[in-house]
Amino acid sequence: MQTSVLIRLALVLGLTALGGYVLTPTIIYFSLTDEELAEVQKDTAKFKDHLPTWAPESHIVPGLDLQGGVHMVLGVDLDKAVSDRARRISNRMRGEFEEKKIAFTSVDHLEDVGKGDRVRAVFADAKGLETFDKDLVDVYADLAEVSRDGLTVTWRVHPNWVAKVRTDAVDQTIKTITNRIDKMHVTEPSITKRGDSQVQVQLPGFANPEEAKALIGRTAQLEFQMCDDESDFLVKAEGLPEWAKLQQSGFQRKDGGYTQDIFLEFPEEKLPEMRTWITGKVPTGLVIKYGPEFVRGGDAPKWRTYTLKADVALTGDDLVNAQVSMGSPEQPQPSVSIEFSPTGKQLFGELTTKNVGKRMAIVLEDRVDSAPSINEPITGGNASISMGGSRTREEMLKDANQLSIVLKSGALPAPITFREERSVGPSLGKDALAASKKASMFGVALVALFMLLVYRVGGLFAIIASALNVFFVLAVLSLFGGSLSLPGIAGLLLTVGMAVDANIIINERIREELLSGKTARSAVDAGYNAAFTAILDSNVASALAGFVCLEFGSGPVQNFAITLLIGIGSTMFTAVFVTRIFFDLYTLKDRDTLMI
Repeated sequence: MQTSVLIRLALVLGLTALGGYVLTPTIIYFSLTDEELAEVQKDTAKFKDHLPTWAPESHIVPGLDLQGGVHMVLGVDLDKAVSDRARRISNRMRGEFEEKKIAFTSVDHLEDVGKGDRVRAVFADAKGLETFDKDLVDVYADLAEVSRDGLTVTWRVHPNWVAKVRTDAVDQTIKTITNRIDKMHVTEPSITKRGDSQVQVQLPGFANPEEAKALIGRTAQLEFQMCDDESDFLVKAEGLPEWAKLQQSGFQRKDGGYTQDIFLEFPEEKLPEMRTWITGKVPTGLVIKYGPEFVRGGDAPKWRTYTLKADVALTGDDLVNAQVSMGSPEQPQPSVSIEFSPTGKQLFGELTTKNVGKRMAIVLEDRVDSAPSINEPITGGNASISMGGSRTREEMLKDANQLSIVLKSGALPAPITFREERSVGPSLGKDALAASKKASMFGVALVALFMLLVYRVGGLFAIIASALNVFFVLAVLSLFGGSLSLPGIAGLLLTVGMAVDANIIINERIREELLSGKTARSAVDAGYNAAFTAILDSNVASALAGFVCLEFGSGPVQNFAITLLIGIGSTMFTAVFVTRIFFDLYTLKDRDTLMI
């Protein structure tokens, strides 16, 4: 028996030493001065400078409620995600009809009907409709037919696909926001799904909520669309608002041809009214988008219309890199240089080769950034987005940095809105941490006093085991770089209570066996055997509750659940295994009784 006890004791001592090793970074982190902590929060790589060479890097990170930071709840516009899906389907259908020589009058995305999930095709003759029903109807399994009136067929996005698009939109939003925040060097951010259409973002230690909103909220949807330089429907449009001015210009192309540019110029504040006025006036296959036309001399920029082909030739999904270019003495404005993937490079090369002399619009977040002329094929797979406007160079450079981040991390699949937003000051976090420390110390002292007064030696063993329990929980959190918030501290205190409860059951069982006349060693054996089932049952029930909280709870509840679940495993080890070692050592020489 002595050999068995020593082996078990060596195991506990080894685990304790390992726990001390993984807890070293946490102890150092919480020992940093305010200046050192601010430096580490700004750049997580700086924490290595404070660590011994042999120590690991992961450590416990105080949650938002302990160190302050930014809390936001974002709503994802799922209807827009479905509408975008319908728009892409209509573009694909138009291309299929042209490829298979199916005669049609129009293929439209009915953006203003229902939730924007409708697609309508008007066939030119019955033969075209028959060909579609025979050869293409199975290709469009993501559509469900709504109505058929002669040669006009209307579909909606199939409900099964709607559910998938909505789920994918939230998941992709979480992934994209995570990628962007990773580049902000925020320590232990929390980005979680909340409900069916919301994302909760917590940035502990981040002190600039406006910067976070500006970076997170950008959709960064980048599209390349060809300008239509032949349509003159704006010239023929009637009832032009008095605040809008029709402009007509043109330029000679290198190939000798002539390109016209017909657009409406208007003040920026009239953009919503312009959208309303132009609805229903745009010919099929074309779209109108808007962008600023910057004026020299620092005047307020005018906005203008761009008549574009409805088909999106290339999107930002084919980007592999985006970086800031500082500009040159000749053109000092900062810009963002973008690089395409091999597939994007091929598409971009083919697009510019086929359209030499024409204008291509760079559309960022549904706004035309610029519409340069293609003077020659661009086969290198690179393009540039310039930062213009009547702004300072510093403002343009900041915008360029943010744009490069959001382009590299990917576009949001749908627009988001800020449903909830609040900042927690660091002083409030410090007060909360100080209060939680006092509460923890007071509670632990009362429990320890109770155990010593009631169970004497058994109480002492329980106190040591409970201290090891907390130690092991913190070590596991430190090992995986987990966060600890006020709910997490509550879970830690609950763990202590559960551990003490397990020891009370054991001590009471041993006491009963001693009162029945057994020796100390026999009472210990019988007491642990009798108590184990009850301890296991209560911990399994608590673990089930913890898993439910982890699965269905949000950030603070999940932090509580994680701490609780780790604590349950640690409790079973310390309350049953560790205290048994202490009792076995104490009863190596069999005693008639115990001070219990």
